[in-house]
Amino acid sequence: MVHDTPARQKARELRENAHNLSREAGTLAGIEGLEVEATARRERAKELQQAARELQSIARLEDLTVRRVDLWKDTQKKGRQNYPRWVCSWQEGDRIVTKYLGSCRRMGESEALQKARAMKAKTLGIHTELHV
Repeated sequence: MVHDTPARQKARELRENAHNLSREAGTLAGIEGLEVEATARRERAKELQQAARELQSIARLEDLTVRRVDLWKDTQKKGRQNYPRWVCSWQEGDRIVTKYLGSCRRMGESEALQKARAMKAKTLGIHTELHV
C-alpha cells in the first residue's frame, strides 16, 4: 500500500505542472514567432519531471511506519515474560521485508523511525544525506 506523503504530494504537483507546460509548449509551437518560448517551456517541463522523479525516492523513505510488537517468552525462573520491540516493514521487489529495530525499553519511537529510514535507504540504495 502506498501512503500519501508530503514528498509524494509535491512530486504529483510537479508532474502536473510539467504536463501543463508541455501542453502550453505544443500550443505555442503552432503559433508563428513563439518557437523560442515553446522550447523554453519544454525544457522547464523536463526539469520538473526530473525533480518529480527524485522526490519519488524521498517519498519511499517517508512511506514507513514502525510498530511495537510484543515477543512473549517462557522462562524457567520468571515464567512468561514480555519483550516489547520495534519492527518495520517495506516492500523489496515482490516481497515484504520486516526488520527488527530494537527494544522499546532502549529506544523511543522517533529513534526507531530514524533507524528504520536509515536501514531502508541503505537497502534500497537511496542516498541518506538528503533524507535522514
